[in-house]
Amino acid sequence: MKNTFLLALMLCIGLTGLAQNSKFAVTYTLTVDATGEEGEMMATMMQDATMTLASDGTSTYMKNSMGMMGDQEVLINMDTKEMTMLMTGMMGDMAFQGKSDDLGEETPNTGKVTLVNETKKILGIKCKKAILQDAEGETSVFWYTEKIKLPKNSKNMPNELPGLALEMIISTAGVDMTYTATDLKENISMKDYTITIPEGVEVQPLDALMDMGGKG
Repeated sequence: MKNTFLLALMLCIGLTGLAQNSKFAVTYTLTVDATGEEGEMMATMMQDATMTLASDGTSTYMKNSMGMMGDQEVLINMDTKEMTMLMTGMMGDMAFQGKSDDLGEETPNTGKVTLVNETKKILGIKCKKAILQDAEGETSVFWYTEKIKLPKNSKNMPNELPGLALEMIISTAGVDMTYTATDLKENISMKDYTITIPEGVEVQPLDALMDMGGKG
C-alpha cells in the first residue's frame, strides 16, 4: 500500500497551493482506472471518493474522502505555511501539524504542456483542454477554466495552465485518476472549512507522514 498512500498524499498536499486570489470551493468526484494488482486494489478501495478544495487567498482547505481508505483533511496558511492534517479511517485517527516545508521540497508538475483547441462545459462553465507530458513520458489531461486564476508554482497542476482545472486526468504508474468537478461555490467563507482534531488524538510532527508512506 506504500505507493497508494504516497500518491493520495502528494496530490492532497500539492493542491493546497492553488488559488491565492479567489474565494471559492470546488468539489470533485474521483474515478480510478488502474492495471496491476495494487492499482486494481486502489481502484476498489477508492470507489466513490470525492475531494473538496476551498481557498480565500490566505488559507486553503482540502478534504479527500477516499472510500474505504478513509478521509484526509488539510488546512494550510499560505503566508506562514503552517499546516494541520487530520486522517481518519482504516489506520485510525491521526493528526499532524507543522510547516509544510517539513515535508521536503516537491518538484512542481513539469514537462511539456500543449494547449489544445478543444472545449467542453463542466458545471455549465466553458473549459479548455491542456495536455501535459512529463519527463517520464506520462500523459495527463487538464480541462481548465480561465474564470478562476491559477497562480504560479502550483504543484499538481502545470504552471502553464491559464486557469483552475475543473477536470484532471492524472496518469502515473499505470493508474489514471480522474477528478471531475461536481460543485463550485464562489465568495465562500473559510469559517465553513475548518479542522477539528478529536479529543484524545495525539498531534504528531508533519515529517512523520513520510515515515508512514515508506512502510508496507
